[in-house]
Amino acid sequence: MTFSRCACPFYRGEGLEETKMQAHVLLCDHAQVAGNKLFISGAGISNIPVGVSTSLAVLIYVPWDQANTQIPYTLHLETSDGVTDLPSPDGSTARIELGGQIEVGRPPGAIPGIPLEVPVAIGVPPLALNPGRYMWRLTIEGVENELWTAGFNLHGQS
Repeated sequence: MTFSRCACPFYRGEGLEETKMQAHVLLCDHAQVAGNKLFISGAGISNIPVGVSTSLAVLIYVPWDQANTQIPYTLHLETSDGVTDLPSPDGSTARIELGGQIEVGRPPGAIPGIPLEVPVAIGVPPLALNPGRYMWRLTIEGVENELWTAGFNLHGQS
């Protein structure tokens, strides 16, 4: 059986194994969670002027058998070369990492075996970094996936 990326949130790409945990990461103008729903405005931005705040919208699919357990996640920022010590205009370097833990229960009426969705919204203040190409990378329980990223160009003044 073959799945397209849109039809199955657990498909990781040609020749790759399935993974139990899955997620979508979007960089956007604004995101918030209300009523267990993820509300996103201005999704998919990839060019951001220096001095502008953004948000990260993350939708994590938790396997049925991991309900009611605490699951750690982190989002870290790196350069296009994978460097996590980020250069700032004053010549210093910094690491930027956000994270926490999620936990989801099995709501009434949930179908056994179907993954449970957990929406996460994180506001990101203006980044004091040099212009360049950057990427947010999500790690869940210490596992990374090349699809759990959101890249962007940081440029000039706003």
